[in-house]
Amino acid sequence: MARTSKSRKNNNKPKGPTSDTNAKKTKSMEELLGVAAMEVETVDRTEEEDLRDLKHSQQTHRIFSEWLSSIHSVTKDGRNSGEKRISWADRSCGVINPVPIMQFSDDDEENVDDEMIHCKVQAITNKKEFYCTFVYAFNSAELRVELWKDLEMIAGNMKEAWVVLGDFNCVLEREEKIGGPVRDHDMIPFRRCVTKCELEDMKYSGCYYTWNNKQTDGSRVFCKLDRVLYNVRWCEEFPIAETRFMPEGLFDHSPMLLQTHQVKRKGASPFRFYKMWCEAPDFPRRVREAWSSPVNGTPMFCVMQRLKRVKAEMQELNKVGFKDIQIAECKAYEHLLECQKQLQQRQDSEICAKEKEAANEYRKIHAHYISFLQQKSKYDWIKMGDENTSLFHRAIRKRRTQNAIYGIHDINGTWVE
Repeated sequence: MARTSKSRKNNNKPKGPTSDTNAKKTKSMEELLGVAAMEVETVDRTEEEDLRDLKHSQQTHRIFSEWLSSIHSVTKDGRNSGEKRISWADRSCGVINPVPIMQFSDDDEENVDDEMIHCKVQAITNKKEFYCTFVYAFNSAELRVELWKDLEMIAGNMKEAWVVLGDFNCVLEREEKIGGPVRDHDMIPFRRCVTKCELEDMKYSGCYYTWNNKQTDGSRVFCKLDRVLYNVRWCEEFPIAETRFMPEGLFDHSPMLLQTHQVKRKGASPFRFYKMWCEAPDFPRRVREAWSSPVNGTPMFCVMQRLKRVKAEMQELNKVGFKDIQIAECKAYEHLLECQKQLQQRQDSEICAKEKEAANEYRKIHAHYISFLQQKSKYDWIKMGDENTSLFHRAIRKRRTQNAIYGIHDINGTWVE
């Protein structure tokens, strides 16, 4: 899935690029679509640009001759001020009901939001479905207010996998812009919207700054205006996904390619030492006996053999009392609840003793589980109770996704997955 740059009306600039530049951009578009499965393009036009629109239409027809498209006009003040197009290769995916988001005014009239198109996408191969919102934000912070409201409206009703991508025309962090001022009144509403919608920035590779003003007099400005955001359900449906920002070439923005990868079955898991093992009563004895066993050979060989023996002992210890720690924690909790239920029905010393024993056992296993989660996620702020919060699970998923490597550039500069 890719998104290309677009043009907007600007009366202070010459109308339209040269034919040579147009031809080069068309060629770049064709090369880009050779690796993309879905593309969205937005073009603003005026009545004075009919001739250029006709040429653009002919080029678009040639580029997307084997693709399916959905085109939506944008009307301002009763005039057709532009169009939005979604094009997709039907061999890869299907787009269901690709319509601009409608917002309702007080008099119940429908107004087309010309900053985004919201649609449902179904993959051909595995039939997975998700919602996709293509964003093309206004330059003005005041005009973007409606965009943030609409995204929050969608998020409030969204239960499925959802991805939001495109040109947001503002940065999310101060370091995402250099060469020019960063205004809080631009950035803060965007941050607030992302937080309220519970969206996360997708892992990416390639260009960090996705737009620059092409100035050559020392006043060049670089910004990260384009990005891909996703919700929790997207991460569950597509755990291995990445955005690649490619060099902009002749485009205004860096084309971005959103790729999902199949989860491959892993081989043997690497050995990890967990601190919870230290709580076992026989932990010191196991380590001492494994390390003190006689080994013949060079000093380094002896160290390696002793480490292997300790590893084997730890694996055996894990099977005895720590295997499937999450399941064990759930069982201990259920046993505690059952004892407390019995205590409600019959209050005697025997059941009280059982309830106290169950509480101590659950407290011990739960502490082991928290220790396990802390090591797994490498987040030291995890405390008792945090393991059941959505924030915690989002943090673990995000770390797992960020640490995954899906492709590299080889010695020749070729991208290899």
